[in-house]
Amino acid sequence: MKINNLVLRDFFISLFVFLPSIANVPLILHLLIIPFIISKKFRVTQSLLLLLGIVVLSTINQIANFHVFLNEGKGLKDLIPFSLFMLVSYYFAINVNRRILRYIVFFIIFEIVIGILEYLYGVRSFIPSVRDSVSGVNPFGYKGLLYYSRVSGLSTNSSAFAMKIFAGILIVHFLDFRNNQKKIAAYSFLAIGLFITFTRSVYVALAFFILIANINLIKRILAKFLLGKTKLFYIILSGITLIGFLTMISKIDLIIKQLNRGMQSADLSSRDIVFQKFYSFITDNFWLGNGSYKLWIMINDKLFHAHNVFLQILSTNGIIISSFYFVFIIININKINFKYIFPILVLSFFQYAIFWGISFLDLVFFSFLLIKFNKTILHTK
Repeated sequence: MKINNLVLRDFFISLFVFLPSIANVPLILHLLIIPFIISKKFRVTQSLLLLLGIVVLSTINQIANFHVFLNEGKGLKDLIPFSLFMLVSYYFAINVNRRILRYIVFFIIFEIVIGILEYLYGVRSFIPSVRDSVSGVNPFGYKGLLYYSRVSGLSTNSSAFAMKIFAGILIVHFLDFRNNQKKIAAYSFLAIGLFITFTRSVYVALAFFILIANINLIKRILAKFLLGKTKLFYIILSGITLIGFLTMISKIDLIIKQLNRGMQSADLSSRDIVFQKFYSFITDNFWLGNGSYKLWIMINDKLFHAHNVFLQILSTNGIIISSFYFVFIIININKINFKYIFPILVLSFFQYAIFWGISFLDLVFFSFLLIKFNKTILHTK
């Protein structure tokens, strides 16, 4: 098969979307997608103006609060507003095509294969620096708990790996492969990936996605059931669902034990402490936040980000600039992308998943959020 220039171009774009998500690979490599996207698709939109407003206001905020840079001992790279890189995410989103998304899914599945090997081998990562970063925690498979058997694939940690897998599920659903065998194979690998990463916040977001993506089917089944016109297939499907639910109820103690990492009370992975610290900072720095310098707080000799996108944005920027972020999201949600955007926002309540400036999930999130500006991805299969 002859590989034309467009196929090669799309491969390299997807490669530079995926590559910086690997541990120890600098995020700045995401910028290498720019030379490969040669497009005339560039027009001034309300969304672009909002992003430019965020960049300008963030720059002014940083200059006005330069003492934060000095006091926190930040590096020179922190002088560049991280919001500036959202313009790259915007440019990518309005030009991405389905072939690029398919390649991204391929790379995610490749990483899942690596993760499966790690799981079978009984290590959290084949990458020494990642493996060393979790030294001191309980050994792999401790007390039979899935939490202590989760792997990182090629990522910096299992949560980052799980979020990539979650993004892969959204992409596969959107692409809606005509070949059912490919679709089943992709979902099977992604399901295995979710199991071996065991990230609870991703499970919550996935539950919301499944509900939203199938809400019309659920309505049809209920309507036909009430009218007494339920087909045999739906009766069998409902029966299987009921059996599955009853099985979960019968194993509820085991499920709770797994979700709480074997602890007697609810385990929030210190998020209750982190949330409180960031909330206190926001109330004390309501208008300008941390001067648009990304906020990290030291807790028990360890630096934490907010583990919550909304708290992170507010604490970093203050309410004025943060309102631009929130408006940017709200005006771009529509009936096409709601089923993909809402679950990512749910995930964002428990993870600092998006608005890093540029990251793997930022690029995917922007692609769904700005989908109305990308006619190519909407009208091709």
